[in-house]
Amino acid sequence: MRRVLVIPMVLAFVLAACGGGGNDGDATPSVARGTTTPSASATATRPEATGAAGSPTGGSGAPSATSRPGGTASPATVATATSRPATNVSTPRPIATATRQGGPTATARSNPTATQASDPTATPTVIVVITPGGDGDVELLNLGFGQVPDSEEVGYGFLVRNNSSSTLDFTEYDIVAYDQSGAPLEDDFGYIDMLLPGETRGIGGSIYVPEGATVGSVQVQITSGDPTTTDFPQPFTVSNVNYFGEEFFPTVTAAISSPYNEAVEDLDINAVLFDDAGNIIGGGYGLVAFVLPGQIAPADAPVASSTPPARVEVYVNASSLTEFASDNNDADGQQPTIVQAGWSMSPDGFDAGYGILVENPNSGLVVHYLRFQVTAYDDAGRIVALDASYIAGLFPNERFGIGGSIYPPEGVVIASMEMQVLASNFIAANISNPLSVSDVAYSDSLFGGAVTGTVTNNHSAELASIETHAIAFNANGDIIGGGWGFADEPAPAGGQTTAEVMISVAETPASVQLYATVGNLLDVLP
Repeated sequence: MRRVLVIPMVLAFVLAACGGGGNDGDATPSVARGTTTPSASATATRPEATGAAGSPTGGSGAPSATSRPGGTASPATVATATSRPATNVSTPRPIATATRQGGPTATARSNPTATQASDPTATPTVIVVITPGGDGDVELLNLGFGQVPDSEEVGYGFLVRNNSSSTLDFTEYDIVAYDQSGAPLEDDFGYIDMLLPGETRGIGGSIYVPEGATVGSVQVQITSGDPTTTDFPQPFTVSNVNYFGEEFFPTVTAAISSPYNEAVEDLDINAVLFDDAGNIIGGGYGLVAFVLPGQIAPADAPVASSTPPARVEVYVNASSLTEFASDNNDADGQQPTIVQAGWSMSPDGFDAGYGILVENPNSGLVVHYLRFQVTAYDDAGRIVALDASYIAGLFPNERFGIGGSIYPPEGVVIASMEMQVLASNFIAANISNPLSVSDVAYSDSLFGGAVTGTVTNNHSAELASIETHAIAFNANGDIIGGGWGFADEPAPAGGQTTAEVMISVAETPASVQLYATVGNLLDVLP
């Protein structure tokens, strides 16, 4: 049973045309890796070719931003890598797209190319209860569910509206699934944060019933929250909504933009799924790592439903965790820059490896908690997959390489990627990365390419958590892939440990670089 704690601020948009039957290898939301920090790099060059340094990749723009009281933060960096090496992956299956039609309350619609027509598992029962102490300002507008065939998972979705003139915080909902005889099977609960005045919000999620049970009805109780104030009174915007109906991990993706002139961190999204008759047949929930001012941020949510949907509505909102990035700064600094970025798909089309070279332009300032997100698009401009994570830190004037993999839906060809980075905090400290790397080498393995190396700990104490990243280059110096991992063992003070990083590349690299960083910045701060 999933426990949901948030679902704050704002906007609904309808998708139309949800693609049927596609497989999505990246259905679950991206999760942050263990804390890390970038640092010393070493380059190993294959005898037959030497990789040269690549040129910086250009940034991209997006919607205009409105000013936020209190000043603006320096913009974070975006890089777009569009070149795609030849691969043997198949032509992508039809998938859904949506285009935004208007302002904050607009909806985007599309119809799936292939949708299996079938009735929901059962017609849901809707009960609205305002408990003592509630003011009755939150109205339940619609409720529905869909049990995944031959599964214990039940996707649900419902719509609520704040009829009051105040922003309401911590509106509670309790949802119960019953079998066909009316016996309760399982329950779930959550809180709707910062429901704006007059706002209609969709809530999606999953509930798991006992094995073999069939859900016959669902009931929900709503308790209105308390009047409050919010730093995010303007709605965020949703566009480019897509549904990928992988058999085990169906996913909804979307693009999020912000009305604010500062970077915003940690938003929630909810997806509500409908059949062609307008009945809710499921839903899901996901997270948005950060949204840069004037830029598009990727979002995805795993969803569950009884059948592929005819349309999807996606809602994005601020939660109790949402904040402006500048609000967390211990010191003022200039945002890191992306020096170079690139990627390529693996020969079997299962994944795509990417690499990002990022630089801290500040002297005497450590970037604490460097976040990054990578968005993959197909040739129609649809978001097909994303990866979002962080490293623990970036030392003063340090250049560090970040590598990883991204998993598109089965059969979908990635046409371009966009990379974004954001420094969540700056700390005044004149220190350098205590880790250095040597003996870097590349080898082919049964599961793909592997980069190995020796990591030396120059710190005065043992470092137990060491994160490693590898980036691969072709003979022209272009980045063609990457990966990440952890050192094999802790490194004692003044001692060494070894590291092996599996990477995804389309071809054998001409050269590779290996980077090591501490897993916890507090381990080395004075």
